[in-house]
Amino acid sequence: MTLVERTEFLIRRVWERADAAALGQMFTSDAIIHGLEEVDMMGPAEFGAFHRMLTRQFETIRIGEVTGLEQGSLVALTFRVHAVDTVNGREVSSMAYLMARFRGDRVCEATNFLDFMTLFEQSGRLPPRTRDMCLLGNEMRLVTEARARAH
Repeated sequence: MTLVERTEFLIRRVWERADAAALGQMFTSDAIIHGLEEVDMMGPAEFGAFHRMLTRQFETIRIGEVTGLEQGSLVALTFRVHAVDTVNGREVSSMAYLMARFRGDRVCEATNFLDFMTLFEQSGRLPPRTRDMCLLGNEMRLVTEARARAH
């Protein structure tokens, strides 16, 4: 099995089957995972916390066609993520990118990109074109229901 095939097999197992136990087979214990939260995650346990958060917000996660390249111990993948938002049942979809470095048959470093803003816009949790509004200089403010009723 090539590293691209192994990586695809593991991401499908982790996300499509929601198999958190596979994280120990995917990552070395000292793996560094960049790009999914504000701070880097270390190892399968910290990634597991992220996995639980995401699978509580989105269900029926499916990975679209995967395109990948590998060179030595490095792998780069692109794929589309499809899911259903658990809050309102809307279908969402976004591109994802993963670059990983392997040590043996496990990932020891990974850099990820998943467009969460697009997923939350599609789910209705953010206004449409939030990024564009911010780039145009608009300021987004969170208004709680209690504050909105007071005004």
